[in-house]
Amino acid sequence: GRGRKRNMAEGITTLNFPNVFLGGKDRALGELRVSDAGFAWRSKITSRMVTVAPDDLVGLSWAKIRGGHQLRAHVKGGSHIKFEGLRGDTHDALRKLCKSTLGHDLDTLDISAKGLSWGAAAVDGADIRFSVESKEAFSIPLSEVAQATIQQKNEVSLELHVADTLAPEDESVTEIRFTIPPKGAVDGHEEEADGTRAETAEAFLNEVTARADLAISGDAIAKLD
Repeated sequence: GRGRKRNMAEGITTLNFPNVFLGGKDRALGELRVSDAGFAWRSKITSRMVTVAPDDLVGLSWAKIRGGHQLRAHVKGGSHIKFEGLRGDTHDALRKLCKSTLGHDLDTLDISAKGLSWGAAAVDGADIRFSVESKEAFSIPLSEVAQATIQQKNEVSLELHVADTLAPEDESVTEIRFTIPPKGAVDGHEEEADGTRAETAEAFLNEVTARADLAISGDAIAKLD
């Protein structure tokens, strides 16, 4: 989105972006306000607001993605919030404001845009990250996982919560599956160079349920109420 800025005697104190998506599986559209009070995103569809206070902020990242740029606010606890659809020409003003009022620079994040379905899935902090050639392709916050199961020997299925920021006609990702063959049993693909992927599907499931604080019951079913 294009930023509108207010100039004061001491310089820019606020940036407003009228068309910014809240990143994630649903990409809800809203308005983003950046100021010395932190980040405040408001949905254009519902009354939902997402805020990041300065005291909760531990870092900021800027990445080129499909359809624009992404601002990622890293917060305490290892999670992050993604604001997407920003214009490239807003970078300098946004960086200056974040450095002067929030005390954080915009670190460049290199995201894979190859669209490949083969890579490495791993739990990293408060997220599940899928990497292609050691570059992040996408990530899923563990807080979005409602249920996790092993469907087949090497396949893990994650059912995701439905967001409350969507319009009735919007589409939403409700399930994603990872096929994780044991290391050394990969045919036709090179292993990820960083070696961070899960050893087995069961190990991946166990780490997801442990980090997401899901309770396992029955046949390796994890559910978050």
